[in-house]
Amino acid sequence: MFQQNIGYLNFIVLIFVCSGYLILRVDVKHYTKANLVQEGRLARFLGWTNISLGITVLVFSIISSVVASLM
Repeated sequence: MFQQNIGYLNFIVLIFVCSGYLILRVDVKHYTKANLVQEGRLARFLGWTNISLGITVLVFSIISSVVASLM
């Protein structure tokens, strides 16, 4: 009927989103203060990439659990 799964997927989502947020809040600020333009751009890209990966993993997890509950 309904199978409960204990996994680490929620922790992965949390780590991706939190690390992306911290990169955007801390690293980008320090790089712009130090006038390091390329490093600031790279940190901004990596921060948004982490947040996007976390949200993508969360969405696929929700979709897979809904599909699994329908079967």
